[in-house]
Amino acid sequence: MLSYGVRGATMPKQDFEKSFEFLIKVEGGFVDHPNDPGGPTKFGITQATTGWDRETIKNLTPEVAKKWYFDNYWKPSGADKLPWPLNLAVFDFAVHSGIQTAKNHYTPGMSANDYVAARLNYLTSLTDLWEHFGRGWMRRIMKLMQVMDDENPEYGLIQVFEGDKHYNYYPVKQTEGEMSGGKAKLMVRIEPRGILEKIRQYF
Repeated sequence: MLSYGVRGATMPKQDFEKSFEFLIKVEGGFVDHPNDPGGPTKFGITQATTGWDRETIKNLTPEVAKKWYFDNYWKPSGADKLPWPLNLAVFDFAVHSGIQTAKNHYTPGMSANDYVAARLNYLTSLTDLWEHFGRGWMRRIMKLMQVMDDENPEYGLIQVFEGDKHYNYYPVKQTEGEMSGGKAKLMVRIEPRGILEKIRQYF
């Protein structure tokens, strides 16, 4: 197991290891799209963010990326002080939407499920961006939910509450062979903010 030095001591980071493994799967490998303002990107790490040249980004190894995410997102987001799987949810939100945004949506004592619900509410409030990127964002969050459910990692379920009614949505559509429907234990409570119609199309 990889350990990280902390003032001369070593701390095993099992939760960070699992979180990083999830992250590089959803972020993907090397991409250099001419229309991407971030420039060359690998494992979600961009040239614009780091100032590294194209070859450095292209040759980036998982070990270097892991240390970079630990120093720049895991600790600054506060994920290192939270239990699993809440720390995973906070870490991924920080990478995806910014550290301050992730912090702003966390309330002490909040469950991981409620935190994901808060993230969904935030993303769907970005009306213009949601229209273009909503499907990809939902796929990412469904994959996150699957990892969060330790007992049944292959399944995920969103439970939407609307007044005194509630609706269950299973990820029955296949996405790169990683999403499938079935019995699920994981539920997310989503407050009614017009989110129902926005997510209905994905399930």
